[in-house]
Amino acid sequence: MAFRTVSYDDANLASVSVPVLGSTVLASCHVNEVSCRFEVDTSHGRAMKQQRTDWAFQLRVKFNQEVSVEDFEQAWLDAPLILSREDTSSKQVTLFLLSSDYSHPPQQSSSTGSTVIFTIRAHPSRN
Repeated sequence: MAFRTVSYDDANLASVSVPVLGSTVLASCHVNEVSCRFEVDTSHGRAMKQQRTDWAFQLRVKFNQEVSVEDFEQAWLDAPLILSREDTSSKQVTLFLLSSDYSHPPQQSSSTGSTVIFTIRAHPSRN
């Protein structure tokens, strides 16, 4: 995926670049599971067994410079990521983007880049 970098001129006016490959501006990427939801699985009759209905993850991405992630977010919103089944016993999982929290470096004197925390919901298919 490509990200647009942001730079500032002497008057602190921002300009956004043409998209550059994420690998050229990406500093680090970490994923942590933050929650899981369960519900009663009615396919077992009166057995009252439960199943996971979805998980929430936080994807923390650090960049080497300030970036705009709007194109990345829009691409995800337009076509959520789908993890295909590995075999017939596993379920297909769709990854939905729930939120994005941004932290940008100070203008003009940045020694670091943007940090974005994406919250993602992983939802398994019904069958």
